[in-house]
Amino acid sequence: MPSNDERWLDADAGPVVRPYALTQGRTRPAGESFDLVATVMATRAIAEEGSLAQGRALTALSYSDDQSAAESAARSSLAIAERLGEPGLRCIVLANLAWWPLVARDFDRACALTDEVMVLLPGLPNPDVCSTALMGAFFTYLKSGRLDQAAAASAQATETNAGLTPHHRVHAAAWQLILASVTGRWDEVRARAAEAERVVDANLAAATPCCLDVSILLNCATGRAQAGDEDEARRLEAKADGLGMTGGRWYQGWFEPPRIRLALARHDTGKLAELTLADFDWEWEPVPTFLDALAALGDRDRIEAEAPKWLQQATLAEPFALRALGIASGDRALLGQALERFEAMGISWHAQQTRHLL
Repeated sequence: MPSNDERWLDADAGPVVRPYALTQGRTRPAGESFDLVATVMATRAIAEEGSLAQGRALTALSYSDDQSAAESAARSSLAIAERLGEPGLRCIVLANLAWWPLVARDFDRACALTDEVMVLLPGLPNPDVCSTALMGAFFTYLKSGRLDQAAAASAQATETNAGLTPHHRVHAAAWQLILASVTGRWDEVRARAAEAERVVDANLAAATPCCLDVSILLNCATGRAQAGDEDEARRLEAKADGLGMTGGRWYQGWFEPPRIRLALARHDTGKLAELTLADFDWEWEPVPTFLDALAALGDRDRIEAEAPKWLQQATLAEPFALRALGIASGDRALLGQALERFEAMGISWHAQQTRHLL
C-alpha cells in the first residue's frame, strides 16, 4: 500500500482493467455486498485513540449522507489532524465540512472553510489530495459568485493535474470549460476546444472513461454552435453520444447542463422541455443553466417556484434568477436588476443577452 506521501498513478498500479472500461459501468458485485460503514467503524474501533488511523476512519465517515453524523465525524477528525499537525488530513476534512453549507446555500461559510483549504494546499506533498480539494474549491467559489477565485482554483487544478493521470487532466479541462460556458465566454470555449478534445482522447485511450468526457465534448459543441459552426457542433455532439455513457440522476447532473446549453444555442425548445422534466437536482453544476432553460420555455410556474431560492446577493445564480423572474412576469425592473448584476460580475455575454430583453 502506498505511504502517506506516495500515490499510485495508472501506470504504477499494474495491468488493471477497470470494469467500467468493459461494461460501461453496468456491473454487479460478484459476492456479498461490501459494507463500507461497517468496515470503517471496525477500523475506528481498533485504532488508537487520537491516532492518525482513527482520524482517517473518521474522515471516511464524514462522507456520509447523514449531515449530522458526517459533520460530527469531520469535527472529530479535524481535532485529531490539528493536534497531530497533519495538513493533508486537515485539508480533506475542511473540504468535507465546506460541502454542507454549500448545499444549504450558506455561501459565506462555505467560502470561509474553502479559503482555509486553499491556504494549506501549497504545503501538501500529495498532488492527488490537492486535486480533490481543488474540485470542491472550484465549485464553491463558482456558485458563490467569486469568479476570480474560481478561475484561480481551475488554473491551479490544471497545473496540479498535469503531472497526474489522464483522468485527472480530464477533470481540470472540464472545470475550465464549465466556468467559461456558464458565464458565456464562448471565445474561450472555442480556444480551449482542440486541447480539451485531445485530453478526452488520451483519457479514453487510458481506459478510464469519465462522465466529464461527455461534459467537455458537449461544452465544446456549444461553443461551435454559438459561432454558427453547426457541422463541428454536430461532430462533437455525436462523439459525446458515441461514448454511450448513461446513469442515474447524479450522472445526469453532469450530462444535462451542457446538453441544455447546446439546446439553448440552437433555440431547440423541444429538447429543452425534454431535458428539464426533472426538478433541479444537479450536485455540482450550478443552477443558472437550468433557470435559463425554464426562461426559454416560458415556464412561469416552475420559474416562480425555483428562482426565488437563488436570489442571494452577489452569488452566481442571482442575476440568472432575476432575469428568469423578469421574463416570466414581464417585469422590466427585474430585468434591469439582472443586467446590473451581470455587469457588476463581469459576465458580459449574459449582460448583452439581457440588454436585448429591455
